[in-house]
Amino acid sequence: MLEKFPDSDYSLSAPEEWAWEQIRRGEVADMRFAPDGGGANSPCKPVEDGWISWAQYVAGRTLSAKFTKTIVTRPQPAYIPGTRRIHIENAVIDQFLDLANEEIEMELWIRNSFLRAGIDINAAHFHRSLLLDGSVVEQRMSSNDAVFDRYLSMGHGKYPEIWLIGAKIGRRLSVVGSTVTGQINADNAVVTD
Repeated sequence: MLEKFPDSDYSLSAPEEWAWEQIRRGEVADMRFAPDGGGANSPCKPVEDGWISWAQYVAGRTLSAKFTKTIVTRPQPAYIPGTRRIHIENAVIDQFLDLANEEIEMELWIRNSFLRAGIDINAAHFHRSLLLDGSVVEQRMSSNDAVFDRYLSMGHGKYPEIWLIGAKIGRRLSVVGSTVTGQINADNAVVTD
């Protein structure tokens, strides 16, 4: 198990310290329970509750793009106990999350969260799965030529557009119940099962 955050030059915020403690133990980092996160009864579904209704909880739930990228790309499955999963709930990621061309060994769940500046997973290789269920991606989501050995799930979320050109998905793709305000382009995408 990793005791220390895997980037010694990065200074963690209070919400990130709390999230890292949960993740390194193999537990869910539900940001409602982080310091100043609002608690169990605070709004937790950005699609249903909207950004404005939970704006008061933003500071206590915010994870930087650098923090998120570090925990996604550096720890290997042997370091995180339990289900080999990084599971983040009810978070706000304000900056653009760039995971393009990365090898992601762990299963990644970022659920009921708000990715304000978007996410780039072009040509990334998810050795397990990616779940963004219930999340809002406000600006853009690009996943051209990405590989998902298991599945890609974006159900009950909200996306400006979805680009999956040339993507390879091992088991299933799910966008059930999601709202896409722009274009979906999945030219030459392959879902194996």
